[in-house]
Amino acid sequence: MVTIWTGAAKVDLQQIHQRLAAVDPAAAKTTIETIVAGADNLHETYQAGKPEPLLSGEKVPYKFITVGYYKILYTFNTEKVSIRSVFHMRQMAEQNQALLGQLDTKAAQVAADAEAAALATQVKAAESQPAPEVVETPTVETPKVETPTVETPTVETPTTQTNTGAPPETKETPDTSAEMDALLAKMKTSGTPASDGMDDEAMKALEAELLADDNKEKEEIPDVQDISLDDLNDTNKPEGGQQ
Repeated sequence: MVTIWTGAAKVDLQQIHQRLAAVDPAAAKTTIETIVAGADNLHETYQAGKPEPLLSGEKVPYKFITVGYYKILYTFNTEKVSIRSVFHMRQMAEQNQALLGQLDTKAAQVAADAEAAALATQVKAAESQPAPEVVETPTVETPKVETPTVETPTVETPTTQTNTGAPPETKETPDTSAEMDALLAKMKTSGTPASDGMDDEAMKALEAELLADDNKEKEEIPDVQDISLDDLNDTNKPEGGQQ
């Protein structure tokens, strides 16, 4: 395993030297030599470095060591240790911002590459698929349902014939008053008493009572000579044919 300096780390060393040399050239040379010497054995002691929290999400692990007031940031694998950056501890905030900017750019590039690759895969898969066959949907004809016509039977109303013939004959009630008078006269002539134990006054009262019953019976018998079948069906017409 070896230790190598990346181009970005070499640029950092040059900038540190120029900044210090403007004030003290000797101090600038001494500082650069100290930083390089501190990283000479890094391929043997790389495990002793501390993980860089700002780069914990990277696939390659980032660690750092400090030499004096400077921070050396590196990565490693099974073959080498690569020094990525060198900066003063007071420059940590600025360096962190720069690292974050680089990470954002890198993340955006990775996302764009992944999206382009996915789109290319979809296009390739679509081109490899055969064109789908067009399936024609059969047309289903709806059968016509004929509604049967129902004929309503005609109901004939029977005609009621009015009997306009002569009304039925009414039997006449015999008048028994004349026969009664003849019977009484015969009884008086023959000297036969009208009734056992009855005197003339009682006999007259009996005759008057029989005569009254006879007249009453005549009044109760209606006169049906003018009654027809229509009159029988009319419940509002008085009895006896009277209007």
